[in-house]
Order: sequence, then C-alpha cells, then structure tokens
Amino acid sequence: FVISQIRSDAGMLTLPVLVNRQTPFVQTDPQRHVRRAQERVLSDVPYCFAGPDYDADLTPDDRPDAIHLGKAGMTKAAELWAN
Repeated sequence: FVISQIRSDAGMLTLPVLVNRQTPFVQTDPQRHVRRAQERVLSDVPYCFAGPDYDADLTPDDRPDAIHLGKAGMTKAAELWAN
C-alpha cells in the first residue's frame, strides 16, 4: 500500500523502489516475518529492486550496542548503497 500511494502521489506509477533487507539484529521468529515481508515486496511488487542486505553484509562489530550502526557500520552501509 505504501509503495502504491507514494507512486500515486508522485504521479509516477512505475517509480523504482529499492528495498533494503534487514531484520532486527536479534533474530526471533516474529522478527523473521520482517524479512519475509521484504522478500515478498521484491517478488510481488513491480519495479521494486533489492538494495543492500544488511543481514548478510554487516557483522555484530558494526553494531556496538547490538542495535544501531556504529561509525564503521555506517561506513560499510554507505558503501553497500553506493555499490
């Protein structure tokens, strides 16, 4: 719904959307639903494309408080987006 509304508001029904794959850092079953929803958007919503996969490309060291990205994590995330 959100993607459709943004596209409608912008008057660009094929506006590309990049979807970052990331689940809450501590993996529990309810949080895995977040990842499944991100993957479903990529497979079911036209003109949506995969952005970085933080789950695969970032490490615990990138999150010094186990939640937020630290300086090294932000740098790594920026490089993922740039690539």
